[in-house]
Amino acid sequence: MGLRVFGLLLVIFVILPLVSALHVGSIEKRSIPLQKDFGTAIDEACRTLDAISNGDQTAELQLSDYMTDSVMARGLFVSLLATDDRRGALAEHPALIDAVLQAQDAKTVADLSVMNLIMPTATAILHERNGHLEAQAASQATKQRAKSLLVACHVNEVSTNVAQRQRAHLEALQTLFSPLADQNDENKELMEFWINFCQKWDYDEKQRAAILSAVNEVVLLYEKK
Repeated sequence: MGLRVFGLLLVIFVILPLVSALHVGSIEKRSIPLQKDFGTAIDEACRTLDAISNGDQTAELQLSDYMTDSVMARGLFVSLLATDDRRGALAEHPALIDAVLQAQDAKTVADLSVMNLIMPTATAILHERNGHLEAQAASQATKQRAKSLLVACHVNEVSTNVAQRQRAHLEALQTLFSPLADQNDENKELMEFWINFCQKWDYDEKQRAAILSAVNEVVLLYEKK
């Protein structure tokens, strides 16, 4: 009987407190449900990013949930790059970069991350032309955040499908807009992608020159890392 009592006291006063302490010290992930509505995805992403800004480590674990399909990824990227400076400051956050590089939907995330550089670069030219200086400044800020994210994704020691496709996109754009750039079979496929993209958005010569300049800036920073 004495041993049973001792065992019970051991469970109550030693083992249970240890288990509770381990539970409190752990970080539990609250998964973000898949959103089919773009606006809802943006709202959810804003909440996640704001929580991360406030030091919530559980919110960092949610970032991978946004890398599962196009709607979720676009919602996160818009919230990150085009809303406010506080969220934009997270563009190089290690948890975000890890989520991007390890994306479940690698092709979509890589494509979007490069589009995030290209579109505001071209749009800034349009706003400048129309005299919309505030909108031009906003596009330039979005471009800079997107550039920071792309550079942060390029870690020489780590090569993922996302990082490889990002680099391939940039090389394709260099080939497309610079006749002196080298061509290869993969570039030809992605060059066709960007030819169609630029035609869709009717980018003119000045916008394409600005895109090439932005791409060259990123590639130069890649080579310095």
